[in-house]
Amino acid sequence: MKNINAAADRFIMGRLMEFEELSSTNEYCKGNDIRTDCIIRAHRQTSGRGRMGRKFVSEEGGLYLSYCYLPPDLKAEKLMPLTGLCAVAVHCAIEKATGLNADIKWTNDLLLYGKKICGILVETVLGEDGKVEKLIIGIGINTNQKSECFEGELENIASSIYALTGKETDETKLLKYLSMLIHGVYSMVCKGDFDRMEEYAEYYRAHCVTIGKEVRILRPELVSAGKDPRGAYAEDPSVFPKAIAVDIDDNFGLIVRHKDGKEEKITFGEISIK
Repeated sequence: MKNINAAADRFIMGRLMEFEELSSTNEYCKGNDIRTDCIIRAHRQTSGRGRMGRKFVSEEGGLYLSYCYLPPDLKAEKLMPLTGLCAVAVHCAIEKATGLNADIKWTNDLLLYGKKICGILVETVLGEDGKVEKLIIGIGINTNQKSECFEGELENIASSIYALTGKETDETKLLKYLSMLIHGVYSMVCKGDFDRMEEYAEYYRAHCVTIGKEVRILRPELVSAGKDPRGAYAEDPSVFPKAIAVDIDDNFGLIVRHKDGKEEKITFGEISIK
């Protein structure tokens, strides 16, 4: 443990920038004055975001981080596995820091006792030539918030480790484990280390609660322009097709089987588990 702490301390030193409050750690990373190879942490976000611009509740008591990198000249498809790889890294970090075994919901959520405790948002900043200038990995983990933070419409959807277990998370320990693992994932993608990626994909499959379940595929093209598919699903689930989630491929695409027996790989988008 001492060796791990020492290595993590050396890695984080000079990289970590902490703020009491930011609008969004990802948005802060996009600023021109923010260098790459840094870690941005906010103790509270006023405009935390998830996928599709949705609000990510970010009250004090959570661990809100963005890892900002300058990737080598990688093609976009090389970055496709990154969200799934990061989900494995977060899962491992939570298990090491707390002893808890979470579930992974395709593609970027971690669940504890059926409730969301973590979201991951990977974004890029492109230059005028179309090349990636910044690679930003945003991670929000609900650690020590009280249950009151998730009242109302979130009550049956999200929670925190503390609200679900009554135990406080050592956020410093979690930050250290997570930072080392995320950097490992980033290095893995940059080097094209496909053997390790396959190992991560196997780990993802073993902890993915989506596999084997009936799902609805929330296709944006099936709803009015600009409408959130999740809102449309709440109003009328029948708009979206049913399928059975049968596997995860090595790029973390979701393989589903439709009622006519045909299989389809979903590489982006959203599903609802039935």
